[in-house]
Amino acid sequence: MGVFPILQRFFRNMRKGMVARQVFYSLEHAAMSGLLEELQQAAAGADPVEEEKLALLMLRLVLFIEEQAKDAIVPGLSSASRTVTHIERITEWLDEHYKEPFRLERLAEHLHLSPYHISRIYKDGAGMTLTEYLVRRRVREACRLLADTGFTVKEIAAEPGGLSPSYFSQMFRKAKGMTPGQYKSSIR
Repeated sequence: MGVFPILQRFFRNMRKGMVARQVFYSLEHAAMSGLLEELQQAAAGADPVEEEKLALLMLRLVLFIEEQAKDAIVPGLSSASRTVTHIERITEWLDEHYKEPFRLERLAEHLHLSPYHISRIYKDGAGMTLTEYLVRRRVREACRLLADTGFTVKEIAAEPGGLSPSYFSQMFRKAKGMTPGQYKSSIR
């Protein structure tokens, strides 16, 4: 499970259409209005600091909506299919094991599904391959480590998935448009 399991569960329920009633009837709500304005300003920026600020604002938005929607989740209204449940379980497993070298067979064994089936349903349902998700997850963790620690790029490369520094730098540059060193310099 991730860092905010209750908010994650609420967000998944909201995404699946399991909120029973409308939460906001207009955007005149002062707190909502201010939050949306901040989101718009942060989204206009292209630097990494704004990207992190945007992520925190999105978290505040989900928290705000969750507070407004207390008791609005209807258990029987779920439109979740078996495929959605599989995708959630796959994503949870990937989030728990992204620091380890990835083996599809291990994931398949854990979920009692075939490797082919896992790859196919994840690509169809999540819109990306398992490898693409792992790269995004590892880059996100690397950004956090670059921002919050004094680790070298070589140490950080070994952290999420035990990658070689050259492959890690290549993967990071492709995802972020800059090298890990440039990213670290831009946020300090």
